[in-house]
Amino acid sequence: AQAAPARPAIAAPAAAPAQAAARSPEEQALRGVVASFTNAFNQGDAKGIASLFTEDGRSVAPDGSESAGRQAIADLFDAYFSG
Repeated sequence: AQAAPARPAIAAPAAAPAQAAARSPEEQALRGVVASFTNAFNQGDAKGIASLFTEDGRSVAPDGSESAGRQAIADLFDAYFSG
């Protein structure tokens, strides 16, 4: 059997410590969410990704299809990670 192709990892941008200290609380919070998404994605953690969305959140795939709700988003990423 042929192995499934490896999914690409997402690289989180790094910043110098001086830059990080000058960020607003909102930017720091947003960067924290991006880092959490990146970590969950790279670990193949669909539920971890979905937990970053509100219960009625929406995700739009590159093909334009939408997933509505945390469970649908978890299912979307679970299918992606499954291959």
